[in-house]
Amino acid sequence: MKLLLKSSICIVFLMLSLQSEAQKMSYFDSDNNKISKEKYFRKLNNYESYLVILKNDSTKILVLRENQGKLKKIKQLLLTVKANIYQPLDVSKNTLIYYYPGKDLCNSTGSATKKSYKKWYSKLEKKIKRKDSLNIIKIYKDNYGLNAKNNVNEWDLDPFQIIEKSFFKYHYSCGSFVIVGPNGNYVSYFGEYGHNQVIEALKKLKQAQRNY
Repeated sequence: MKLLLKSSICIVFLMLSLQSEAQKMSYFDSDNNKISKEKYFRKLNNYESYLVILKNDSTKILVLRENQGKLKKIKQLLLTVKANIYQPLDVSKNTLIYYYPGKDLCNSTGSATKKSYKKWYSKLEKKIKRKDSLNIIKIYKDNYGLNAKNNVNEWDLDPFQIIEKSFFKYHYSCGSFVIVGPNGNYVSYFGEYGHNQVIEALKKLKQAQRNY
């Protein structure tokens, strides 16, 4: 009887704790506006458009995976990057930047190998080069875990965290990319991506440049 009573008390306590934790959780949309839990999960159903950022134990933020904008001091940014990396960079051209945020569960698991990653990048870059003679550079924030599936010598450290501060506010799982033009227009994509996302981003950048 005592054992049963103790078990019942533990279950009730656990349920109350979980309920309390759920009540403490705050939800925000991509514009940093607080939203209800119901609205948060409705938006989350559109997985391809949104990414979840766990800011802390009590805050979840829905981030639009694709972002478009324009930077005013783009020439200064590109010249700073050029002066601090080994990869060639022509600041008069569009630039595709692959960004590795550091090791996480997404980019450190799976069956991909260095060989398959190299093939993946090679195929993508052939597709891109048919559409635009742009720069392609690889930048990391933290190279821990990078060499497991990539040739770390092909990547450069983000100088003064300038790429992170300009385009990547949070740690987006797997990795991200941004395509930026010499006039400051850019299209970025957060989290895991495929060839289609990069090609579509390039199309949108070129459209924005035509409208400029």
